[in-house]
Amino acid sequence: MISSPFLAPNFKPQADTESAQQEQTMTQADFYHLLKHQIENEDNLVNQRLIWLVFSQSFMFSAFAVLLNAPEKPKSPMFGDLQEVMVWLIPCLAIVCSLLIYIGILTSMVMMSELRHRYDKFPEDKTTQHFPPLQANMMMRSLASLGPNFVPLFFIGTWLFILVRQFLFNVANGG
Repeated sequence: MISSPFLAPNFKPQADTESAQQEQTMTQADFYHLLKHQIENEDNLVNQRLIWLVFSQSFMFSAFAVLLNAPEKPKSPMFGDLQEVMVWLIPCLAIVCSLLIYIGILTSMVMMSELRHRYDKFPEDKTTQHFPPLQANMMMRSLASLGPNFVPLFFIGTWLFILVRQFLFNVANGG
């Protein structure tokens, strides 16, 4: 028997649909509601992670802008060295934060796909005949996932561009 927190309790996938329906203790409607709730949770996680991403990146861009506008002659030589380190550290930290949040977003999106797949494999009965789809159709899901799929990549690309520009500037100026 396959054990998973995403399978209905006492549900045993079998090749013989008739015997599977006899052993099934959950209707398709019950399974629908269970998975619908889990998909809503995963969708909320995607939204929360996008919010974390935007907040973290706005903080990083603000810190980077303040650092770039710091006085040329720092109050202490130690501050000058620290500014030089921070000019590299902030973009690297921003990239790492973006990557970690992006991994979380992708994980939730894969989980929603897996849940839809499990629902499609569940033996059909008449209890869901007038229910809406478990999630929107493929085209609507694809359009809705553009933000979660690409916004993190835009932030990562922007920070990489900044790092490359800094590197090339240092190389050109012998630094």
